Amino acid sequence: MYSYNEAGYESFSTSVLNKENLEQLHQVFENKTSLIIGLSGVGKSSLVNSIFPHLNLKTGAISAYTEKGLHTTTFAHMYRINEHSFIIDTPGIKEFGLVDIDEYEVGHYFPEIRKEMNNCKFNNCLHINETGCAVKQLLEEGKFSPSRYTSYLTFYEEIKGAKKW
Repeated sequence: MYSYNEAGYESFSTSVLNKENLEQLHQVFENKTSLIIGLSGVGKSSLVNSIFPHLNLKTGAISAYTEKGLHTTTFAHMYRINEHSFIIDTPGIKEFGLVDIDEYEVGHYFPEIRKEMNNCKFNNCLHINETGCAVKQLLEEGKFSPSRYTSYLTFYEEIKGAKKW
């Protein structure tokens, strides 16, 4: 999980099938209200059940025809784990959307890009093909995550393309 950890986000892999890092994830949920969100059929409810079996959330199989989730969870519901901890299980979503973000602002939403912006030659650098771009330099030196940079470009292009409509 190099890219997200290096960007300042705590992240780690989990697996319900292999019982991997479930105790570590359990600790993440302590003393807060947490929202579980993701695509339909990725195992949100199964993951919650593996950590908090007493909740006994309803789960379902993946459709053999569409190979997608069957929307077993149909509405968001908050469950009490203990006196200070709650978890919200949500229905699956089809896609995420970016609202009210200008394409020139996308870099501000990536902490690792935001950290380097003042090192670019131009203050309006988009980190795409400008001369003297600190982000592109770090990418070329292998000091910036290629997958995070690809995510940045994807968001930039989506927002730029949406403005044409």
